[in-house]
Amino acid sequence: EVLLSDVDPLWQELKHAHLEDVQRTIDAKVEEVKRQNATPQDSGQISTAELLDMLRRSPEQREVMDRLFLHMTLIEQIFKRLQQECLTSGVGLVEQDIACGVDREGKDVKSTSLQSAISRAFSDMDGGQLSSESKLRLLMLYFTCMANVSEVARQRLIELARLEPEDQDVLMAMLRTKLMEVPESQRHRHGSGAVHRVTKEQ
Repeated sequence: EVLLSDVDPLWQELKHAHLEDVQRTIDAKVEEVKRQNATPQDSGQISTAELLDMLRRSPEQREVMDRLFLHMTLIEQIFKRLQQECLTSGVGLVEQDIACGVDREGKDVKSTSLQSAISRAFSDMDGGQLSSESKLRLLMLYFTCMANVSEVARQRLIELARLEPEDQDVLMAMLRTKLMEVPESQRHRHGSGAVHRVTKEQ
């Protein structure tokens, strides 16, 4: 069994890299293995998976191929999960805007725009693609990053999310802590309307 660890030189090389860079590196290593091990008559007829499987059976290549195969499998699973959770498109972009306080153009985000984006994400994903866990994450991020969210707006977003009971419990427990409330000493900085907690002065 091959596991990710610091013993794996490929893991050492890639563990801090961006996922797309990891994908390119793994693809290049697979192509290198194909070039080194395929005979001229194989080159156009054998698939990468078939070649890797063939090489895994050879004792001297087994460990290298197992590690390469592990990384390929992990990348495939990560990309599949990113797609399932819409993290490379809709939801991921909304999360980024909430977390950073600025949109893709570098403009300060408005509470109403974020609430609309969250509402769209919840309704667009009504087919069951967006998990309750992802909705919970989005709500927790929003309530943490935005100050002065009205009770009406908060309840509307929670109702739209239709969270699973256990995720609803987690959200309610977070809200009961009142950690999102603006301390009296900072209220002058945020005003009375819903605003992002990170202002330009900070």
